[in-house]
Amino acid sequence: MSRSIWVFVEFQQAQPTPLSCELLSAARGLGDDLQAFCVETPSSEATARLGSFGVSTVHVVSIPQDATPAVSIAAAIAGAISTAGAPEAVVFGATGDGRDAAGRLSARIDRPVLANVVGLERDVDGLVSTHSIFGGSRSVSAHFTASGPGIFIVR
Repeated sequence: MSRSIWVFVEFQQAQPTPLSCELLSAARGLGDDLQAFCVETPSSEATARLGSFGVSTVHVVSIPQDATPAVSIAAAIAGAISTAGAPEAVVFGATGDGRDAAGRLSARIDRPVLANVVGLERDVDGLVSTHSIFGGSRSVSAHFTASGPGIFIVR
């Protein structure tokens, strides 16, 4: 499996949201290839900003009129997985669209989701997520044991 990390990037006022920038920054050191999936065509300024985080490829997802964005996002990522091969991870922010798209992608490609992630790092077994539990008083770690892309929802 490739060490490619795909990140769903959301925009606000034609720029990547702060959460999306944090996801890209965190993902930059985890893999060899960082790709972004967006629901709007980024401006040249926004594309340059994505590039500053190490994004090598920007995929623009078309949302049909009156369609639920999560359906189109999940379909586009699942389609890219079937044609380009599976990345090591697909990362979503813990937003309404991010959570919905992650769940739909999980159903489409038959892979589980690790949610409420507060940290993501690499060890000898691959990517390991950290989750805060009991109101933040404890942390636990998790990782996927089967092959296929890991789907992570990061807070």
